[in-house]
Amino acid sequence: MKRVLIFGLVVLASCGKPAPSIEGKWYLESEWNPVELEIRSDKTMTLGEKTGTWSKTDDARLIFEVKGEKPTVFEVEITDRFLFLTTEKVSTSRFKRAGASADDQKVAEKRKLDRNERMASASLKTMATAQADFRSNDRDNDRAQNFWVGDVHGLFGMCPSTNGSAPPGAASTAHELMIKLIEHSIAAADAAPLSLPGIVAPAATPVPKSGYFFQVVKSYKRGDGQTVAYGQAGGIPKWGEHWNFGKFAICAYPAQYGVTGRRTYFMNEDITIWWKDTGGQPVAVAPVHPGADGWMKLD
Repeated sequence: MKRVLIFGLVVLASCGKPAPSIEGKWYLESEWNPVELEIRSDKTMTLGEKTGTWSKTDDARLIFEVKGEKPTVFEVEITDRFLFLTTEKVSTSRFKRAGASADDQKVAEKRKLDRNERMASASLKTMATAQADFRSNDRDNDRAQNFWVGDVHGLFGMCPSTNGSAPPGAASTAHELMIKLIEHSIAAADAAPLSLPGIVAPAATPVPKSGYFFQVVKSYKRGDGQTVAYGQAGGIPKWGEHWNFGKFAICAYPAQYGVTGRRTYFMNEDITIWWKDTGGQPVAVAPVHPGADGWMKLD
């Protein structure tokens, strides 16, 4: 083996063989946190959920730049099958070239699904915390302790100080007024956001977070078998019947069933997360006894 330079990067190559290309798809060798990496010839690069541009330096480093963020600088070493990225903090990650074999590809795909499913359940836990905050701290300023059951996006984009009126036109001012109890990436993955005055408008098209969409569950089964809507009157009239004093439910389901995930998850005010293979369908009605309906409790 010898060290050679290609695109300004350190490359390990056998004598007499052409140096391997850094361009292509790679995946991080980690059972618990698999990450996909794609380096393209047009100088764009995707690392996990972030896409930006890459460039080389004269001292064998790769610079990854995402708009609005501080550039990340890597020292790079590459072989035919592996890519080693070392940050300035001397933390090294080993990526394996995607598609090296059919078995490698299957392992990579399974790890990606497992990671997406873990991220989906973690996002539900974040929303449980947000709902508790919303209710206990009266985040909508309606002088009542209730949950928001209108949509997921409202836990981010609601502007209670506007009292149900349209938020200011200036984006910076509206941003300051929003309650932002959840991450923007979770709010942007709401598959059924509402369009209401006093709530900053969601994106025209939802964007899945780690391969999953989120959606509030609109109804639940009572013990007597009756289906009841979560939405109740109350709160700010202009926002309609989107409150509940003691109940809520939110589900997470794969954006592409079998590709980005298989499990559908749901959680209610008990803060217990349940999962089931629904074929990629969201939960329409929360069951009164999930276990009896084939749902499994998440450990």
